[in-house]
Amino acid sequence: APAAEICACLNKLLLLQAHQRREAKRQKRKLLDTDLPYLWILVPTASPRLLTSCRAESQAGWPKGVYFLPPVLRTAIVVIHQLPTHPDTLWLRLLGRGTVQKTAIAELMALANHPLQRQALAALVQLQITLQRRHNLNRVEQEIAMNLSPVYEQWLEETLEQGRQEGRQEAQRVDLEALLTAKFDRLDQALVSIIPQLMAMSPSDRARLILQSSRQDLLDRFQGE
Repeated sequence: APAAEICACLNKLLLLQAHQRREAKRQKRKLLDTDLPYLWILVPTASPRLLTSCRAESQAGWPKGVYFLPPVLRTAIVVIHQLPTHPDTLWLRLLGRGTVQKTAIAELMALANHPLQRQALAALVQLQITLQRRHNLNRVEQEIAMNLSPVYEQWLEETLEQGRQEGRQEAQRVDLEALLTAKFDRLDQALVSIIPQLMAMSPSDRARLILQSSRQDLLDRFQGE
């Protein structure tokens, strides 16, 4: 339940604050309230009843969707689906659900020369690959996978196009190692041993083979050659 999850977050915050106070006392140094950590709880949605039960209220100078608990708790709740559609909220809206996330992903893909764009896209591609490897996704995970499909397709096409344009062995090997790492979490010696056979394939064929195969399938295919 959302209320229980918020209470769990608050419990962790209070435990951390208590630890910091004990350490400050042990070290005989003054610890101001402003030195204590501030908790930001991100939720895809939240009902008015939930916010009221938490005594969470909006404050002047902050956008819609940001609600502050009583000051003594040093906590705020960010309701992602209420945030305004603005570049400043993009990175939070990527963590939303449904149309909110889908719209944020489209905005991210349309960004031009933003320093964080590629890192964010890479993280989303990694999430999509992780979801593809799992079975029995729940409804929320299925929705996220659908929202991430355009990012994944664009990344795949850019990867293949880069391989076609560069045509250099070393560059292709770096891309191949990155793809293997993204798909299987790590590049161990067994995977390294089949890189020469993969390099002999066209960039498009090897990329599709890796994305459609399990680790064992790849090893079975090439280690016997």
